[in-house]
Order: sequence, then structure tokens, then C-alpha cells
Amino acid sequence: MPAQEFWWQRFHPVLRAVVAVAYFGSALAFIVFAVTPSFHGTSPSRTTVPQEQASEVPGTDAEPPATQAPPEEEPVVLTGENLYVMNCSSCHGASLEGGAGAELARGSEASEESDSRIFTRIRDGKDVMPAFGGPLSDDEIDLIVQYLRDFESD
Repeated sequence: MPAQEFWWQRFHPVLRAVVAVAYFGSALAFIVFAVTPSFHGTSPSRTTVPQEQASEVPGTDAEPPATQAPPEEEPVVLTGENLYVMNCSSCHGASLEGGAGAELARGSEASEESDSRIFTRIRDGKDVMPAFGGPLSDDEIDLIVQYLRDFESD
């Protein structure tokens, strides 16, 4: 005895596939439309007031308020001290007293090394000290070395 045939099984298989895709595609489109705020105007980026509404506010003219230019930022001047604080002080201390890294203050073993050796140590790293040759340029490393020498002479 043949199994009972449903009414939609009488259609051609390609037609059934097209109808299924259309049905489920429209259901998916409806869900996407319902949950995406930008489709129905409640997106946080749409906070501007239309010109018609702005002119209806009492005490305002039809012209929008003038916007002020943002204040110009002062250029950041990198000094040896700034670079040391940003890159070195977390291990070597704010006063070169050491910590996780070696002591760098006057009279320490590290302070007796030549400028070129300190430069190479900063650029290439050694043991647990990471190399700063990528994040810092040679000029910036020179500024740090000069800062270390100036700090020792204070």
C-alpha cells in the first residue's frame, strides 16, 4: 500500500525547492530586519535633529548652531626622560634604582658600561630584557642613553 502523499509533493522538485527558498529566505530577511536597528531608524548613530524640528524649538533661528573647531593638540615632544618612563621605568625603576630589571643609577655596574654597549643592550635586549629595536628608533634609543648619562650627573 503506497504511503499517503501530501499536496505539495505533487509539484515538480525544482518548484518545491524554489518555494522553500523563497519562504525561508523571506523569514530570514524579516528576522534580520527586525533585529537590525539601522533598518528602522533607531541606530545610535542617528541622533541628529532634522532641520525642521530644530527650527521649531523656541528661541532658536532656522540656522543650526555654529560648531567650534576642536582645540589643536600640542605636538608630543619625545625626550629621553619620556621614553625612559614609557619603556624602561616599569622594570628599572623611576629613579633607576632597579627592580625586575638591573639597577642603572650612578655607581651601579650598568652605569659603568659604554654608551654604545648600553645602546646595543636596549636595541637587541639580553637575557630577560626584551629588545626595543623594533618599537624604538635608533634616535629614540640615543635619547634614552643620553637621559641615563644626564641622570647620573645630577
